[in-house]
Amino acid sequence: GACFHFCPYCGSTVWYTADADNERIGIKIGCFTDPTFPPPKLSGFEGYRHPWALDTAQLQVQHIK
Repeated sequence: GACFHFCPYCGSTVWYTADADNERIGIKIGCFTDPTFPPPKLSGFEGYRHPWALDTAQLQVQHIK
């Protein structure tokens, strides 16, 4: 399980914690508009993406299955 925290204005997920690793906080990358923000290191839930979504297979990140 996980605990998700949402924007009170638009309802988007902003950050979350996972029960399996409560020492980490996941922050949704879409929350940042700074073009100098570092690229992601992990990519997860790729098997559930919509066909029109970015093809993440070519990203040089750790792919979580």
